[in-house]
Amino acid sequence: MSWLLKFKKYKKKVKELLFIRSELEYQEMILKDAHHDFEVYYLRYCAENDIDLFSLKEENQEKVDYIFSSNESKKQGLIHKPIEPERKKNTKVFNLIYKDIAKKIHPDKLSIFLPDDEIKEKEDMFKAASGAITVGDWGKLLEVADKLGIKPKSFDGVCEEIDLEIEKINKLINHNNNMYSWVWANCDDERCREAVILNFLYQLFGYKPS
Repeated sequence: MSWLLKFKKYKKKVKELLFIRSELEYQEMILKDAHHDFEVYYLRYCAENDIDLFSLKEENQEKVDYIFSSNESKKQGLIHKPIEPERKKNTKVFNLIYKDIAKKIHPDKLSIFLPDDEIKEKEDMFKAASGAITVGDWGKLLEVADKLGIKPKSFDGVCEEIDLEIEKINKLINHNNNMYSWVWANCDDERCREAVILNFLYQLFGYKPS
C-alpha cells in the first residue's frame, strides 16, 4: 500500500474515532444530570406510591451491593483495560506523536509575544495531550494532533490501535445505553418514566406493584 493510501486510511480512522468519541462525551454530559434527576424522581415516585424502600433495601442488601459493584467493575475494566505486551510496539507511535505535540505547544516553548488567549488555548491542549498519553486515551491525543496538523511518522499498527479504541468506546456507549438513568432521560412522557422506575424496582428488589 502506498504512503498516500496509508495516510488516507489513517485520516478516515481518526475521523471515525473522533466522531464516536464525541458521541460518548455527549452521552456522559447528559448522564451527569440524569443520574441525579433519576434519583430524585425515583425517591419521589416511591414516596407517592407508599413503596417502603428501607425494607426493600434491607431484604435485598446483598443483591443490591453485588449489582452496583459488578456494574462499576465492568465499566472500570473497559476504561482501564491494560495494554497487552504484543500491542506495545504499536502504541509507541503515540509516544512519538506526543513528542511532536510537545515540540509545538509545550508551555516552555510558547512565545511570550503570543496573545494571552492563544497561550491559554495551547496550554490547555498540551494539558489534554499529557493526560491522554498517561491513560492511553488515543482519541484525545489524536484530536490534539489533528488540530496541530501532526501525523504519525509511521502508520504501522496505528489503524489497528484506533480500531481497538473505537471498539472500547462503543462498549462504553453500549454500557451507558443500558443504564436506567439513560433510558429514563430519553423518555418522552410520564408513562415511560414510570415504566422505567417499575422495571428498575423489579430488577433491583423483585418488586411488583400489587
